[in-house]
Amino acid sequence: MEEKLKKAGDVAIVAWYILLITLFMYYIENNYFNMLEAKSRVVHLGMLAFIGVSTLILLMKLLYVPVNETIKSYVARLTLLDYGVLLFALAAIWSNVFTDYKEAALYGSYGWSVGTLWIVGLCFTYFFLSNHHGFNAGYLYLAAVCVGVELLWVCVNGFYVDPLGMHERLAAVDYPRYVGSIGNTNWYVGFVTMVLPFFLLGAEKVDSLQKRLGLSILLILATISAVTINCMGIYLGFGAVMAAYLCYSFSTKRRLELAMENIAVMGTGLGILALLADQFAMVQLDWANELLLKPYVFGVVIVVALGMDGFLKNRKEETYEKWKKLYLTLFCIILFFGGAIVLYTQVKTFDDSWGTNRGGIWKVAIKTFLDFPLIQKLFGGGTGCFGYYYLELTGSDWVRNAHNEYLEFLVTTGIVGGISYVGIYVGAWMEAVKRKNLLSTIAVLSLTGYAAQALVNNPQALNGAVFISILAMIKWKQAFCLL
Repeated sequence: MEEKLKKAGDVAIVAWYILLITLFMYYIENNYFNMLEAKSRVVHLGMLAFIGVSTLILLMKLLYVPVNETIKSYVARLTLLDYGVLLFALAAIWSNVFTDYKEAALYGSYGWSVGTLWIVGLCFTYFFLSNHHGFNAGYLYLAAVCVGVELLWVCVNGFYVDPLGMHERLAAVDYPRYVGSIGNTNWYVGFVTMVLPFFLLGAEKVDSLQKRLGLSILLILATISAVTINCMGIYLGFGAVMAAYLCYSFSTKRRLELAMENIAVMGTGLGILALLADQFAMVQLDWANELLLKPYVFGVVIVVALGMDGFLKNRKEETYEKWKKLYLTLFCIILFFGGAIVLYTQVKTFDDSWGTNRGGIWKVAIKTFLDFPLIQKLFGGGTGCFGYYYLELTGSDWVRNAHNEYLEFLVTTGIVGGISYVGIYVGAWMEAVKRKNLLSTIAVLSLTGYAAQALVNNPQALNGAVFISILAMIKWKQAFCLL
């Protein structure tokens, strides 16, 4: 019976991951993919069903095992990552006690529905998912197709192509701003950043030209869609993923060769987009995205990447091992000074209008936190309630989130919640270093990218489900079996 219950638990987990890439991602309402109430509703219902089934299976398991010893054994295996997730959920619950907006804190405000129930649901989901062992090839093929369709959808949206009329309402209001197929570019930045490492590192495991070609197509679509959404936050997400990916790739000659090939593929994606932009009407791009489509930019990327690939292939393994520390050191120096220059230019131009008014919103967030009494500084003003405090200080209900997840959770869940949220990332990185398998590396790169783009984006229901699903992969017992 225990074995049957274990298999039932595995089936429930696989069902969750299937829901994640099908129903959650493609739920439709009001003639377009609604990121607010509709997405939150379907994610909450999915979490409720999964947690209910998993809890029932767990209770049945406890009938066949010594309960006290099992609980003690489970607690003894908890890691910093687990405690970070648990403390964050507790911080969300505590925030309800010290807010005047109790209903909004519980359910979430203004239709976003990322309140306490959402966070607690994600916490339970994480703990159930973290007991899984890995995917089989069938699921990965399904994921590749579903995610590929999503990427392609966003690409064609950038050329005003509206499959099935899903964007009819948005087109009449503010089409160029909302070109992502879910209806909100902030959601898509977080999503595409989290899936990018699967395409990059998946090349290490595929064993045929056809599978490598499939990953290359997904990588090209991800690159093109990152430009067509025309959202500057993507540079934080993609930049963090690529920096971490290259640092990891320096570990072996073969990995660095694959990294150069992947960069050449991404450059090819930019070239394809440039050709399409010459032939078809496209959404207006900002200066940075326009620059990427210049032949002397993507052309240099392709030539340098292929040149480095050829250089590495002509070097012996022993020679590379001798010089790799120098290569990595030079890369880190370039990365440091490049990042410092970008940071300096952004700080120099920072004002209230910076980042589509994020500068002013962040100032309000900081003032809100500083004005809180001590108890709210510790436990927050209520999960998902930032918009109410913004309204109190400014008289405007236009802003519903802090547009920075760290400030958002600092205001809404306090110092306890803010520290535990950062602790989740720290725990994930520590766990990945300890496990040292491909899946944990992919997962931590996904979370690194998400952590970077979270500096300018909002917590959203579907991204939370994707985030927690990838986070749980770090603890899976088996190494990743890709395709």
